[in-house]
Amino acid sequence: MKKLKGFTLIEILIALLLSGALSLTLVNALRYISLSSQKAARILLAHERGERVIAFAEQRILHCAFGLSACKSNNLFKKALGNGTDKDLSVLALSPQWPIIIYQDGQAFIPVSETNGVYKGAAFAVIYAQESGLDLKISNPNIKTLLPGKSVEYIRLRGDINSSGLKSSWQYSDIRSWCVFPAVGVPLHIDTLSSAKNKIKLTLAASWPEEIKLTPAGSLYRIIAERFFAKTDSFKFQRLQNYWGELTSSGWPRERGILALYCEWRPANKIFDLYILSSGGAAVFNKNSRPEAWPLDADWQENFADHELCVSKASWKIENLNL
Repeated sequence: MKKLKGFTLIEILIALLLSGALSLTLVNALRYISLSSQKAARILLAHERGERVIAFAEQRILHCAFGLSACKSNNLFKKALGNGTDKDLSVLALSPQWPIIIYQDGQAFIPVSETNGVYKGAAFAVIYAQESGLDLKISNPNIKTLLPGKSVEYIRLRGDINSSGLKSSWQYSDIRSWCVFPAVGVPLHIDTLSSAKNKIKLTLAASWPEEIKLTPAGSLYRIIAERFFAKTDSFKFQRLQNYWGELTSSGWPRERGILALYCEWRPANKIFDLYILSSGGAAVFNKNSRPEAWPLDADWQENFADHELCVSKASWKIENLNL
């Protein structure tokens, strides 16, 4: 009978070494697959965050200048809001001639100047008209026009004055005291607003350059101003009332994980471009480089590289602006 020969010590050590190396390779491969899946999930989350911001902003941007058809050139928008008078709506006094404002950043909110026909910045504001729910008719049907600085009285036909979002003010600084008939296209100031008498007294700012034609009856819209910016890794917005920070000084957070935004406004072709730099979480592997889709003029901070990033972009043509 032959004697059975076992493995030598060297053979056993080699087998253990090979199995260990194979196990380590397998563990590293599984770890890489897991981390790659985590990275993909974070990039997808960043993309979803950016797209939600785009969808939220789109509604406002496409409504920009709605109902303000007469405010299309020669700084008429500022003049309609009393620019240069003692009741100036000073919070918007630095705006360009259009109902859209591009700011240098989301901190000081300094409006930028035009560069080769383009306004570039890291925050923006839009102004538009929104239905108040009130239908009015003019008190005196014989009044057909209104001169700058003069007033006219309307009577409520439908809607609740108290829930309209409008208020009267002797100053021009509270945007809630501004309204417009879209058929006229020129903002009017609310001097008196009486729910008891169902009457509204409206005034055309003295800074408006010419007489306007009045509508005998129609739906009254209120003027809305909102601005948007990225701050403390969030996309935020504010709605103007008496001043921008009246509701919240730091803005309402709309979406987390937004590191920066960048926008360009081209009045010549009425195109507004919006870029959103969003994060899906901490970088899974090493630091990330600056995304190629992120514009060179846009803000880039060193700590952005510590995130899994995605750039979302959208462009709109603002049809309500008849430049």
